[in-house]
Amino acid sequence: MKKTVFFLFVFFWVIPHGFAQLKTYTFEEAEKQFKENPKPYFVFIHTSWCKYCQMMQKKTFQNTEI
Repeated sequence: MKKTVFFLFVFFWVIPHGFAQLKTYTFEEAEKQFKENPKPYFVFIHTSWCKYCQMMQKKTFQNTEI
């Protein structure tokens, strides 16, 4: 039982740190960033009830190669 609890603790503590972190900006901040560093940006507008938005957050954004 102790091993299971320890494993779960380590699993849930380590896993979130292994994924790339997305940076969120307001539109004003994003516009300022674009003016300072003109490169392609991706704007992701979503809702909590959209199943496609949730799939994209779970699968696409977790892929570090993208």
